[in-house]
Amino acid sequence: ALEGQFDYILWMDDDMVAPVGCEIFSTLVKHDKDIVAPLFFIRSKPYLPLLFKKVLLSNGAFMTYDNILDYERGLIKCDGVGFGMVLIKMEVFKKLKTPYFEYNDQYGEDLHFCDNATAAGFEIFCDTRLMLGHIANPEIVHEAHYNSERKGAELFMQQKKADCKLKAEEVALKADII
Repeated sequence: ALEGQFDYILWMDDDMVAPVGCEIFSTLVKHDKDIVAPLFFIRSKPYLPLLFKKVLLSNGAFMTYDNILDYERGLIKCDGVGFGMVLIKMEVFKKLKTPYFEYNDQYGEDLHFCDNATAAGFEIFCDTRLMLGHIANPEIVHEAHYNSERKGAELFMQQKKADCKLKAEEVALKADII
């Protein structure tokens, strides 16, 4: 794709379900953004939205991403999206260095890519009016599933924040007075 004369790369996992006639691809292209995705949710409880903001702890010594639980309807700027479906301009790949995707213990390769892209000056958006289903067992996860597990999602995020705070304290620089 990098060697061709393409404008975009579109990712869409085989476990994503697009509503018939929703024109997601053409809508994403019309947005003309560096990186843009529709909204979709993790396929297991508490069905968190795969829409993220970056969180820096310990004066920047520790970085992670939090799921955005409260989102508005529309095209919103964010720090990261899941790659279940995402449209990326080719210029992003031409500017970034390889490897584009790396996994670490704080977040996955999709957010690693987002981190590198935003550091290079690219912007990331999610159109929360465009929603995909995520195939789970036995049903397809939609926003209604997330809404039904909202208290669980909030509890999950509280636990994640507490865990990240502890990890951040471990990596924070410490000084002794001598």
